[in-house]
Order: sequence, then structure tokens, then C-alpha cells
Amino acid sequence: TQQGIDPVGACVGIRGVRIQAIVKELHDEKIDVIEWNPDPAIFIAKAISPARVSGVYLTDQRSSNGKTATVVVPEDQLSLAIGRVGQNARLAAKLTGWRIDIKSLPEAATDALYKLKNDPTLGQVRENEQENVPRLEDMLARKADGKPLTPEEYDQIAKFVDRVERKAIAKTEAQHKAEEEKLAAVRSSIPASSFETSILDAGLPEHVAYLLQEAGYLSAGEMALQFKQDPDVIEKLQGIGIRAMEHIRGVVTELDAQLAEAQKAAEVAEEQPAEVAEILEPAAEIPAVEDVQ
Repeated sequence: TQQGIDPVGACVGIRGVRIQAIVKELHDEKIDVIEWNPDPAIFIAKAISPARVSGVYLTDQRSSNGKTATVVVPEDQLSLAIGRVGQNARLAAKLTGWRIDIKSLPEAATDALYKLKNDPTLGQVRENEQENVPRLEDMLARKADGKPLTPEEYDQIAKFVDRVERKAIAKTEAQHKAEEEKLAAVRSSIPASSFETSILDAGLPEHVAYLLQEAGYLSAGEMALQFKQDPDVIEKLQGIGIRAMEHIRGVVTELDAQLAEAQKAAEVAEEQPAEVAEILEPAAEIPAVEDVQ
């Protein structure tokens, strides 16, 4: 973290003397030295080196595909970014912990155009880009016909992709936030203690409890959370039938009753008059006879 230090140069050494000593010990194993960065997009771009990267667009791990990074590179850098039989992309994915999808700039532009035309949530972006879309389509058509594009046109394509992808990411983040708020509301309707109660102790028939445990529902709270979000997910589990769903519904209803009772007790405690609280307080300790003067 100290300013003025080149971490890669420090690892490689003057004329590679440090890294070559390690390479020699590892019997000429090839080594890439990548500068770490707290920003995942910058870190992934560095991990793809020596290929030049036009843009990195992250899809958060909360999505169905997990942590996915779409990396856009110039067309002449695509094979270098992917590496021989995909080795460079695989190593970058392993290093960064992100699933990496590498696209050439024309391919990314085609995908961005399709997304812009077909995603109803990008209506404002589509309106802002309506003058640019025909020009972009013309450039992509000329590129498909094998006609050369100028560096300025490639730059326009890269900027178009960047604008659309960033707006799409912002839209996805807003959706995630709404989903998290909805999940928090559902979770608040379930007693917190139920998340500490094993599914095997939830009061379900033994075979039903084991089926749920095998499906990943380890506590009564986790089962109730899924049931309240989408009971069909549980009903589709192998071995879960109508009777099993009735038992599960009964446990969820019982948890609702426990929460309602706890909330009612809390309300009564808050409304309790101060004088009643004083009466209920333990009596002051009466001094022993010998202590009285």
C-alpha cells in the first residue's frame, strides 16, 4: 500500500533475477505476476493481461449465475485473452474468484444492441441512444462484410457498449436491492430462534425432515423462509407430496403463532405503567438488626 513502490517490479527483480530464481527451482514453470487491486473490475483486467481490455462488467454473486464478469476486448486481442485452449481465461477465473465471459468488441456490441431493443427496463437508455443505434448497426454491418473500420469507429462502438452495460448493471443492482428488502420483510415474519432450531427438531415427520435436510434446509427458519417466498420450490422436491406439505404448512403456522405471541408480550411490556414496574421491582434489602444504630 506504500506509494512509489512497483509491486510487480519488486517481485520480478532487476532483469528478472528474482522471478528467474523461482522459475529455476520450479523446473521452468511459467509464472505470471499480477498486481492485486481491491476493485474486482481492475483486478480482472490485470489478470487477463497481456491482452488489452476495453471494459469489464460485473454481475453480482446474488444473480442466478453467481459472480460473473463480462470482459470485452478488441477483436485482435480475443485469442490472446482466452489463451491456448482457454488456459488464460481459466487461470484468471481461478485467480480472481469470478466466472469470466470474454467477448470481442463486435460481439459485445451486438449483444448490447439486442439488450437495448428487447429489455423493457432499458427504455430510457433506448430513447437516449436512438440516434446512435443506426450508426452502430451500419458499422457492425460493414464489419460483418469484411470492410475495415477506423479507430474512431471502434472507439464509438466501445463507448456504446460501455454505456449500455453500465445502465444494465445499475438496473440489476436496483432489482437486487428490491429483492433484499422483500427477503428482509419475509425474514422478519419468522422467529429468529427458529433459525437456530434444527430441521430435525422442527416437529416434522422424520422422513420429511430428512428430505428437507438433504435439500439444504438445515433449520426450521430456513424452511419457513423458503415456504413463505415460494412453496412450490419445496413441493417440487423428490419425495415431498401433499401430506408432507400439510405438515410443513402446520410448522410454519405454528412459527407464526409463536412470533405473534412474542410480539404481543413485548407490546404489553412496553405499555406497562411505571408504577406497576416499581411494584414489581424486588424490595430493597432490609438491613440486619445489628446494623441499625
